[in-house]
Amino acid sequence: MEMVVVSLLIGVIIVILSACLLYWQLKREHEKRNVFLLFILFALSLIGLWLIFDWIVLYLWSS
Repeated sequence: MEMVVVSLLIGVIIVILSACLLYWQLKREHEKRNVFLLFILFALSLIGLWLIFDWIVLYLWSS
């Protein structure tokens, strides 16, 4: 069960970090945005959301 909690914490950290960096990238002018970085941040946010969703499912399933 401890590994599941670690998964939740990693998911939350990834989501917060990617959201902050995505906001920073989107504040920049259109010509100066890094499309590769935007794609990586979007993919990381999906991974973080999946880890959080996985924790919710496992937590509800085990109780």
